Amino acid sequence: MISLHKKGEGYKISKALLISQNTVEKVIQKFNTDGIATISQKRPGRLQKLTPRQDSLLI
Repeated sequence: MISLHKKGEGYKISKALLISQNTVEKVIQKFNTDGIATISQKRPGRLQKLTPRQDSLLI
């Protein structure tokens, strides 16, 4: 995606890669600001009730 953008391709990259324009925009903006081409997202799921110490005591 980044290499296509550097070659001058616009946001038509989304059609070529079959992903949303929003995703392309976010990845390119993230790459331009941080130099990293990935977007880290919070993982869903329940928070742990036990602390690591309580977990080891349980084991």
